[in-house]
Amino acid sequence: MHLLKSLKLVHYEHPIHRNPHLHRRHKLVAKLAEQIQLAQDSAYKPTKIQYVADGDGNLTPVQRSKRPSLVEYQNG
Repeated sequence: MHLLKSLKLVHYEHPIHRNPHLHRRHKLVAKLAEQIQLAQDSAYKPTKIQYVADGDGNLTPVQRSKRPSLVEYQNG
């Protein structure tokens, strides 16, 4: 019990610079998951968040659907 009382708690600082390879990998995984959902469910519409300014100039987040791709490939 004496050992637990002698320990000090410190605030953990997250590293500012993150691994760019890991960031790209997470971004690629998210895009692939979106493509899988589009292939499995024809009613699925991916969304994005846009910031819209009102009359006073305040920005509010609005969730809108992404534009579908207009390119259609035949036979794969």
